[in-house]
Amino acid sequence: MVIYQGLSLVASGFRLQKIKMQLTYDVFTSHMHEAADYIKNIIGKKVDIAVVLGSGLSGFADRMFSTGYTEIDYERVPFMAKTSVSGHSGKVLVGEMGDKTILCFSGRFHSYEGYTPPTLTIFPYVACYLGARIYIVTNAAGGTKRGMEAGCLMLINDQMSLLRWNPLYGYESCQLQHDPDCLLELENLKALLGYLKTPGLFHYPSSIPNANIYSAELRSLVRELAKDKAFIDKTSIMLKGHKHMVKVYEGTYVLNSGPHYETQIDTETIMSLGPGAVGMSSIPEALCARLLGMHVIGLSVVTNLAAGLSKETLDHADVKLVSDAVSTAVYALIGALIARVNIPRLPLLSRYTPKVRDTPIVPATESLPSAEDVKEILNDVPGLSKLRFCLFISSPIFFVKPMDTCLVVGVPLNLSLRKIVAVFEASMELGISVFLILDRTLMHPGLVRLENIMNFTSVHGACLVELEGRGQPLFNGSAYKYLSSLANNTFLLVVESLENPASTYITAMLGKTTMTAVTNAFHFGLVAVARALGLKNLFVGSAQQLLEICSDPRFVSILSTATKVSITHSLVKKYEFSLFDNIQQLKYEHVGRVANEIKTYVIADFKNAILIDSVKNRVDLSSYRRLSVSSPLDIYFDVRTGILIFVVPSICNKVSLQETTFPARLCQVLGVQRVILITDQVQTKDIYCATDVYNVSCVNALRGHNDDRWGARFIDVSGICNKGLSMNLQRLGCRSAIATLTCSPLCVLTVFPYAHRQGFIVVASGCLLSMFELSQARIVAGAIMGPDQQQLFNIARRCINENTI
Repeated sequence: MVIYQGLSLVASGFRLQKIKMQLTYDVFTSHMHEAADYIKNIIGKKVDIAVVLGSGLSGFADRMFSTGYTEIDYERVPFMAKTSVSGHSGKVLVGEMGDKTILCFSGRFHSYEGYTPPTLTIFPYVACYLGARIYIVTNAAGGTKRGMEAGCLMLINDQMSLLRWNPLYGYESCQLQHDPDCLLELENLKALLGYLKTPGLFHYPSSIPNANIYSAELRSLVRELAKDKAFIDKTSIMLKGHKHMVKVYEGTYVLNSGPHYETQIDTETIMSLGPGAVGMSSIPEALCARLLGMHVIGLSVVTNLAAGLSKETLDHADVKLVSDAVSTAVYALIGALIARVNIPRLPLLSRYTPKVRDTPIVPATESLPSAEDVKEILNDVPGLSKLRFCLFISSPIFFVKPMDTCLVVGVPLNLSLRKIVAVFEASMELGISVFLILDRTLMHPGLVRLENIMNFTSVHGACLVELEGRGQPLFNGSAYKYLSSLANNTFLLVVESLENPASTYITAMLGKTTMTAVTNAFHFGLVAVARALGLKNLFVGSAQQLLEICSDPRFVSILSTATKVSITHSLVKKYEFSLFDNIQQLKYEHVGRVANEIKTYVIADFKNAILIDSVKNRVDLSSYRRLSVSSPLDIYFDVRTGILIFVVPSICNKVSLQETTFPARLCQVLGVQRVILITDQVQTKDIYCATDVYNVSCVNALRGHNDDRWGARFIDVSGICNKGLSMNLQRLGCRSAIATLTCSPLCVLTVFPYAHRQGFIVVASGCLLSMFELSQARIVAGAIMGPDQQQLFNIARRCINENTI
């Protein structure tokens, strides 16, 4: 309950309601078959080509189908969601174009609407089950390639994602060339490592090379058609009152989180690594369609230049206006492609056929294990006393099996952090102090040290902050010295399991950093948990390298001195935490009630506010008046200056995303005009003010259904950090920096495209997520980062007092 001046207010209205989701691959595909069967029973035929119509292209059926068409609302199709974006009509359209049956999805689903991967990939599954061999994606996007202008088209030849999450989560655990039980049948460690080092014998996980996602045959045909006079004659259009020729470019499509447009550093990153166009969709569908064996072709309507490349403010209404104007050229190009393509002559593409079908395909809610979870693992492991080290191998099934003196653990790439923590703690109770990870992609020889492994995955590990105090880790100095002597200076970047480590994007990024190797072959959660527990003896190596180590008598001798460690589970609060499931925006009415209570409690004209990151609040607020005594957030008021002070609940303290961003919404309802955020969750001795925000946290504060009272859904954040406020903070002694935002200090992305340049500060805090909501509310906002919260607070207060609105 939230209590203000004797009145009560139910706080649960803005708490995230957690829903357990146990969706497995088998269940999901049965749902997709049911959806496809529903459509098939209506149209009575198979389809040849599927087309996804992006923003402003819903008129395709009326213009292109020769003999009318069948129309089915998404809401009538089993397991299909409802679109909530203007310009996406939410209808299945089926009609004829010549001798081909075309299936159109008029409108799509987006991650920023709060949907999980199964919803984002429903179209390719339905299309595949209805017989489609070609999958055409269209979208509206912002141009990032030199020479582009609003109103051109781009043929997609590659893709990359700024959104660190796996669009086909769990799918890689279904794919396997051989029966995973073969790993359990091997009798000793030498036989296991010998088996795993054989090239191609046991291949997990699967990867789709970026060069193979978009069909080479269809791209070649589109290039030819774009030069044809029949198409060129249809590219002269009227755009915003002027005659315009629609040009066709080719480039990389980049997925940004949305619903906000790019920050300026996002645009700069994209132009450096993969110039082309940036949007908020398409990649999950394209990747899934290729996995299902369809030929994929992508076409972007460049409705604007990306944020920061022009003086125009980005606006969704303008996006639709340009899409509508260019639609004639889009329809002509797609129509020509459909007419010319000879489907029977297209090569048959490999389809990734699942063999493990009961794997979860929705990210698990994070939580820490109980003593019973650890005991369950120990009870299933015979011969406990002789185990000396632990070996993790990537496997589509989870298993724990002793082999000789080694505890072998099979780790699916969608294994929950709860299970990983339980394995580590069980190992520590057994006296194990050395942990090895097998990476089949690594070159031999050379191990990789724990401190040289970097994260570029969706593993955020916010729950791991609570691991401190669960038990003192073992440290075998002799083992560390021995293994370190075999390690080289490799810096390893871990990417998502279905990404191609050799993609244009990853290759370009490696060229701009100190990274020397990249992998997608093991679960980064192993590294995150080891760091959280304070373990040092964790190394990554190839099968050949690990086989040589395990066969070395010196290694076996070194491990014989291990002792057990006591794990204290009672010190840890039980909780569950999720950033991905059932995402909802705050209800305006709930925030309004709290605002009314504050206005009743204090009669003042609120103009300024300071938001304090509360991972650990170190600011002395004893001289300020507290406005609540029982609340999910602490609110203080400076009677002399009228400044509101919020202690912001942090994601690192295991609160929901809604609770973390609640203060920003409350500032909006109260009419606050200027906000300064402060955080000490940085690794620096200096004080910085943010000039831009680079969000690599996997978290989007604007996800979910949008209430227009909060502001426009699609917002221009190219000026997310107010320039004037930043200049004032610099005048007060702050250095300028780009805030690279992550929500967990344990999984910090310590490598990014401009690591060789000065001016980037990694901020391990959810507090700065509020910058996006403040931008949506058009509130002047700035952020200060440094080691001393009290000093940061004093600077923020001085800045506000000296620069009144």
